[in-house]
Amino acid sequence: MEGTPDGKPPEQRRLVLLANDAMRARRRPVAIVVSWAYELLLAAAIAWPAAAYVGGAYGGHPSGDAPLFRPGGLALADLLLRARPVTAVLGAHTAPLFALGLVLGLVPLAFLIVQIAHVTPARRTPPLALALPRAWAAFPRFLALLLAVTLLQAFVVVVGLVLAGATANLATNGLGEARAQQLGAVVFFVFGALAATLGVLHDLARVAAIRFDVGAVRAARLAASALRRGFAATTWSWAWRAAIGLVPVALAALLSSRLGGRAGAFWAMVILHQLVVLARVALRASWLAKALRVVDGAHRVRKAADAADALDPAT
Repeated sequence: MEGTPDGKPPEQRRLVLLANDAMRARRRPVAIVVSWAYELLLAAAIAWPAAAYVGGAYGGHPSGDAPLFRPGGLALADLLLRARPVTAVLGAHTAPLFALGLVLGLVPLAFLIVQIAHVTPARRTPPLALALPRAWAAFPRFLALLLAVTLLQAFVVVVGLVLAGATANLATNGLGEARAQQLGAVVFFVFGALAATLGVLHDLARVAAIRFDVGAVRAARLAASALRRGFAATTWSWAWRAAIGLVPVALAALLSSRLGGRAGAFWAMVILHQLVVLARVALRASWLAKALRVVDGAHRVRKAADAADALDPAT
């Protein structure tokens, strides 16, 4: 059998889909580390100007930045007040860089999904030379989904804020201010839950675009169908992972407040924060693997139902 220019047979230059239950994030640790590395680079690029400013302000202090962590926050408040002229410059740097990082981050996200969903015919992890082109090919679809869902979520949140405020104002005379504010919070919570559901639908559409190699519109329809078939189980799968992801953040914040300003604490805090980011990336990958299984399972159920209808003489 003739090989390709790289010496591999043609069947080794393609990817095949995994079985539903085999789509597991834990089987792709390298892809998870790649996603974490991208977030590390982006965070460093965004935070560098602010860190440089703090270093310039407290670099010559005998205690370094330890005064910023003292109880009462006087030094921190003073730094923030003096930083007002610099805030506009930092914002002008941060906002476009964050937007660019969000868009470019669609490629490592697609790469992660490709890795979770596929193997080579030899049952090996997809190599970079095969997975990256597939991820790049999905970029336009991912971008279209990102723009559409972001606009929808922004609209839902704005409507929720307006209706919550209007509800609180109308109910003030009859229920009192405290009860009216609680009612307004309930109204906003409903719209917030709707925005979160759109986020779940967004992820389902992303994995559907990779799993079925379809466009953004078709992927959104497949995602909606899958979510409709298992709404409670799917949203719960997303919710418990999102909730657990907050635990390491809270623990890191607590430990950082205790370590901050102590000698030799800098690298301990760096390691702690990166462990938190890595844990959250792993949870994110776990959810994407679950989303893949959801859309794949819904597709298989629908195909089985269609086949049964075709064989049923009554239909």
